[in-house]
Amino acid sequence: MSTSERRRILRLVQEGKLSVEEAMDQLQHIEENDDSLDTWFLSNGEDHKKKEQDGSRKERLSSFLNQAIQKVKDIEHEVTKYEKISHVFLLEEAPIDEIHVDVTYGSVEIRPWDEPYAQVRCEATVYRADNPEEAKKTFLKETECNVHKGMLRLATQPKLIKVKAVLHVPSQSYEVIRGKLVNGSFFGEHLVANKLQVKTGNGKLTMQHCQAEQIEAEAANGTIHCKQIIADRLDAETLNGKITCEGEIRSFDVQSFNGNLLILPRSAKTEAIYAKASTGSIECQLPSGTVVTGDCETNFGTVNVSLPNTRSVREKEDWLSKRFRLQHEEGLPPTVHLFAQTKTGTITIKSASVSSS
Repeated sequence: MSTSERRRILRLVQEGKLSVEEAMDQLQHIEENDDSLDTWFLSNGEDHKKKEQDGSRKERLSSFLNQAIQKVKDIEHEVTKYEKISHVFLLEEAPIDEIHVDVTYGSVEIRPWDEPYAQVRCEATVYRADNPEEAKKTFLKETECNVHKGMLRLATQPKLIKVKAVLHVPSQSYEVIRGKLVNGSFFGEHLVANKLQVKTGNGKLTMQHCQAEQIEAEAANGTIHCKQIIADRLDAETLNGKITCEGEIRSFDVQSFNGNLLILPRSAKTEAIYAKASTGSIECQLPSGTVVTGDCETNFGTVNVSLPNTRSVREKEDWLSKRFRLQHEEGLPPTVHLFAQTKTGTITIKSASVSSS
């Protein structure tokens, strides 16, 4: 979809000619990793509580689109002139307890290594720069990268600098790893922390082989992919995109306004699964022998439960909604409590092998 087409959709919403839902149906076709400077989707509002009502979610989506419309108005920069530069920040050896990354435009990767110090490699595109020297000077002036009081911080705010940053950090356990992007993707691998929190306005979030007490992944427009995760709690939420969560996780909280959900517990430690979608389908593949209790609800979709120790009992069905209660065989204590709800999609609960797909 071209930049002019995106602007047309946003302006139609502003003029009241398109509803939020109709706009999202068109915006979902935008490529996940569009590098156009005009694809600015802001998600810098106040943190929201999980499991909020659908009306509140629509308000958030409407606010998100309104911010995007305003950004189209405000950012009419000339981007035909730019310079590309590279820079490596070699940080002195010092204790690091937390990692904080705040990037407006670009992408971030965090990878542990065996060195006792951190290194940040940046490839930057600096717009409106007349020459490489000016671009390098602007980048260094507007970028903060240091270790202070146990915190490694990388921050670049100007909207006319696009940064691809790769952080090599000591292989250890951290108290907090936090990443925030307005427009860009995040990739984290083999990260260990008490709390791992990543948020983007527009982009893909990927975490694999990560371990934490609590993991939070939030995107306004983008997919979320969590693979081979070990966590006590995993919260993943996007307004527009598919979510895949797989690993040894005690509690799942997975929500998408417009996208499918795939939940893959890989051990008997899982105790709770909360999955909610508005227009997407929900699929849970549970380890063999899992005994489930809970509820499945859908407005216009179907519910398919295929578990040897669990049966679904229809509690309500009319032309607007269907509700099924999951009941386990007598004498078998339940191991997982599950709640799955979608408006238009299908809910599938079935057994799967414990090995990773």
